[in-house]
Amino acid sequence: MAIISRQLLDTRGGFHVVVIFPALALAFVPHSVFDLFFATLTNSTAVLLVALPAFLVAVFQVSERRTWEWFGTGFDTDAELLSVIVSGEASESRIGAYLHELRERFPPTTVVDMICL
Repeated sequence: MAIISRQLLDTRGGFHVVVIFPALALAFVPHSVFDLFFATLTNSTAVLLVALPAFLVAVFQVSERRTWEWFGTGFDTDAELLSVIVSGEASESRIGAYLHELRERFPPTTVVDMICL
């Protein structure tokens, strides 16, 4: 629920009550299916053990793809970054905004570890 809510909040640009309902539904459905005992308890558990990891992998793949789309990849981005750094306008670029946001959200030691990684 948190992953979906965060993604919807980021894409809509702010908090809206409507954003929480799709995420709540995605959390509610597996719990309801498991609790209603449509199948035996063992079968319900097996389905959830297969379905939920597959769902989480899909969510993280989409998130990673969108992060790379936002951050940019390839030589063009490297050349752009170099020209931005040389011109002294790094803080005004997308990468500068990303690094600034990291600085606001995490302690300095964590940011250094993230950059080194």
